Amino acid sequence: MLKELVPWPLLLLTLSLQRLSTVSLVQSRLHTEAVLIPGDIVLGGLFPVHEKGGGTPCGPNIYHRGVQRLEAMLFAVDKINREDNLLPGITLGVHILDTCGRDTYALNQSLHFVRASLSNIDISVLECGDRSTPRVKKTASAGPIFGVIGGSYSSVSLQVANLLRLFHIPQISPASTAKALSDKTRYISLSTLKLEKLELYIFIRK
Repeated sequence: MLKELVPWPLLLLTLSLQRLSTVSLVQSRLHTEAVLIPGDIVLGGLFPVHEKGGGTPCGPNIYHRGVQRLEAMLFAVDKINREDNLLPGITLGVHILDTCGRDTYALNQSLHFVRASLSNIDISVLECGDRSTPRVKKTASAGPIFGVIGGSYSSVSLQVANLLRLFHIPQISPASTAKALSDKTRYISLSTLKLEKLELYIFIRK
């Protein structure tokens, strides 16, 4: 259940709410902020919208590069949804969460994606040890997650990949460069931008 509508500083000022009229910014009792857009296919997003905190996972300061990456994902999804010839009859949605640039916090956030996917399974065929039917707790979600974009740091991507691979959820990490992430025997569902392509991109930008 969506608990409460909340502002997300700076991000809300730059989102085009006229185009993204179905955007929901929600906050649970654990102060987990999220951008939710329902769709036939929902993509997860993990971006460092806030900087790390001192004694808390997230600090009060906004990390502008993380906001830019979040906006880029929203722009791309909106662009695809407006092109009828790309995915005819199918609408993309998003479930985007803040990592605050902290690997352990990102891992905890990723559990929301897993819960969202598990909430869509048919539990009628499952049975507990006492022969009772299990109950899956519903969480605020735009729908089952078909894939995740993020994180922005290699340490974050490593933590998240270790969880998502257990549930066969594809992950794309365009900003992570750790060689360990290229190990397909371990991270079969993870794709990264090859280092030489990233270096070429940085060179062109300069």
